Amino acid sequence: MSKIRAIKYDPKTKIYSEEVITNYKDYSKLLECRTFDVIMPTSDMSIYIDDEGLFVEGNEVTQIQLTDGRTTQLAGILVFTGGVDRDGETLGFNGEIEELKTLVQETDLVVGYEE
Repeated sequence: MSKIRAIKYDPKTKIYSEEVITNYKDYSKLLECRTFDVIMPTSDMSIYIDDEGLFVEGNEVTQIQLTDGRTTQLAGILVFTGGVDRDGETLGFNGEIEELKTLVQETDLVVGYEE
């Protein structure tokens, strides 16, 4: 895997940071998790998430506004990259952080258990 540009969003701090991914283990480090998953809301964007994010009490939930009008809610830190090439390799994120800010919406939802 070559180096790719990624954008990390931490919903607890509301901070976006530009990151470099050099291998698949970098995702776990950035997401602060044991296992991760990826969703592709569009052909040119992938979002890496903590696979167990909904089970981590205190994880904040972020709503993503998709370009086709749909929304999805994801728990925990998010890492954005580009789509994939013909060989299935992940591409770097080509947009600007400001572009992501129009898609990412804060919520009042926090993962937890009612007593």
